Amino acid sequence: SINKSGINNLSVVYSGWKKGGINGTKYDSVSIEKKVGSLKDFEGLDKLIKEKNGRFYLGLNPVTANDKQMNPKNLSAITLGKEFEAIVRDNDEALFNKSYLIKPISAAEQTSNLMQKYNNFHIYARKFNIFGYGKA
Repeated sequence: SINKSGINNLSVVYSGWKKGGINGTKYDSVSIEKKVGSLKDFEGLDKLIKEKNGRFYLGLNPVTANDKQMNPKNLSAITLGKEFEAIVRDNDEALFNKSYLIKPISAAEQTSNLMQKYNNFHIYARKFNIFGYGKA
């Protein structure tokens, strides 16, 4: 057991929980991917981790998205040169080598919507490096 090995303050961030998985979820989706479990399953995992003196977080990336997840015309931040703000990796073999930066207001709204819907859970907004605390 983890506690027997001396680990007694565990934090678990579950990424890829939204419908479509980590790279396929639509940006504004608030549904749980049924392949990874149900709301009841996540509540059980949260309870188990709390019983071991840990914290469970639903991981969220509200700052970037690929073009499969959203339409850049609707959600992407715009540069001074009127281009979509994007991060491009020099790896053409990567599944998604371009990520668009989301408009700040859209990122804040998405984070707020998820925190309201899943207010019994902690939310970890990676790339903001913000831990949001619900009722959990």
